[in-house]
Amino acid sequence: MPGRQALATADYYQGFLPNTGNGKRVQRYPEEWASALREMAAENAVLLLPAHGAALTDQGLIQENLSVLAEALEWVIAHTKYELNKGMRQDLVYRSLDVPEHLLTHPTLNQQHVSWEDISKMVMRSYVGWWDDIPSHWSPASFDAQSAVITELAGGVAALDRRARALLETDIVMASHIADWAWFGHPGDPLAQRLLIDVYAHRIVNTESNTQEILAWLEVMTQARRLQLAAEASPILASE
Repeated sequence: MPGRQALATADYYQGFLPNTGNGKRVQRYPEEWASALREMAAENAVLLLPAHGAALTDQGLIQENLSVLAEALEWVIAHTKYELNKGMRQDLVYRSLDVPEHLLTHPTLNQQHVSWEDISKMVMRSYVGWWDDIPSHWSPASFDAQSAVITELAGGVAALDRRARALLETDIVMASHIADWAWFGHPGDPLAQRLLIDVYAHRIVNTESNTQEILAWLEVMTQARRLQLAAEASPILASE
């Protein structure tokens, strides 16, 4: 509303790192997102109405927050494209992010919904194909089949369970991979079900976890819990 110098930003500005890297959404366009933020900043609004959080009424703060968010997205975009052009493998591109301190610590860029790495992944989707540069992934075996073989090589679900639990406090990310192998390789195994639930429950309470990944973990935990409940109900039904 130009006449009132009011700006309704919808989800473009949320007071935290925006949901432009959501792994469960169709393609989003961080470059256009950043351009829109620059245009909003140029309006010199005195009232900002975001879709999340309280309204802003300080013109200087509105300018700063819109501009720093645009800068943050532009930085991720530039870094991602630069590394892709160098020929870096895709899974290493987003891992190579070294976000400038003034962006990393800005109060409006907290990683609540998505991470900086998630935004980089979304940028890549605009510039690369579906292949992730891993040779076997062009025509791969199913993840379930891979997991079953990995479990066999490890010495069974019990061996994976021991290793994952040993890593819970020191490398929760690797523990999650191990729990996935046990679960997808042997979803009917009670030990695999328990491991999956325990590992992701531990990961959910980690302060570095964000909303969108937590929701993804809860989905698979729910699947495992349903199998547990079905198994618990089976003896009761049989006795009846």
